Order: sequence, then structure tokens, then C-alpha cells
Amino acid sequence: MRSLKNPVCEKAAGIIESQFKKGNPYVLHLRDAMLSEIDAKIISGSIQLLQKNRNIRLKSVSVSHNPKIGGGGAIAILGALPKHIEELGMVGCNLDDSIGSHIIKFINQSKYLKLVCVEDNNFSQKTRLTIGDLKKRKAKCTIVV
Repeated sequence: MRSLKNPVCEKAAGIIESQFKKGNPYVLHLRDAMLSEIDAKIISGSIQLLQKNRNIRLKSVSVSHNPKIGGGGAIAILGALPKHIEELGMVGCNLDDSIGSHIIKFINQSKYLKLVCVEDNNFSQKTRLTIGDLKKRKAKCTIVV
């Protein structure tokens, strides 16, 4: 992530390093970081590398308010996230129905989700309702669409 030379990513990398040394769970919050689709793909690679080390656990990810991550970036991040993640934020990322199906699949496969925030995207009413209906199956998860 440091290779992106982005202040938000640099700060997040520092936080992760400090948590890594302590063996604590970490959060990856990259809100309003002006991330592009390429940046999101690099970040997803970093997430995958970190997950290979069983001593550190990713708890929460937010790439909210990064409208340029695009569908490819969102799919890459969703694909890199571990099933034990508790929180996901992709608010205002300019996502559409083609990404909605990936979000639905991710929510269905995740075991410990407590919060999903994907509002302010370009989902149709049908996709918003489908994502929102997942609350019935994920009773312990708050889903904001």
C-alpha cells in the first residue's frame, strides 16, 4: 500500500504495522482517499498477503467515498476479504447492479458480518431490495443500502 504514495494509505499502513507487531486485529479504513481501480487492485493484493499471516486478523474494511475504484476495484477488494471480516464499507463508490451481485455473494458467504454499508451507489431499486433482504438471513448484521 505504501507504493501508492497516498497519505491515507500511508497512514493505514502504519496502523497495520503497529497492530501486526502486537498481534491485534486491524482495520483498513481508506475513506476519501481518491483511490482508482488500479489502487484498489493493489490494496486487494496487500490484503491477501496480510491474510497469509495467521497472527493478524482483518476486522473491518472501508473504501467508502472513493467513486473511482470502479467495478473491477470493488470486485478485487471483495475477492480479497476473508470470510471472518466483521464490517464492510463501500458507500459512495459509484457501484452499479453488476457489482451488487458480488456484494450479495460476499454477504452470503461471510460468517461474522456485523455491519455492511453500501448506500449512495447506483443500484437499482431491485438490487437495493435484494441486498436489504439479506438482513433476514443475517440477523446479527446491520445492512445499510
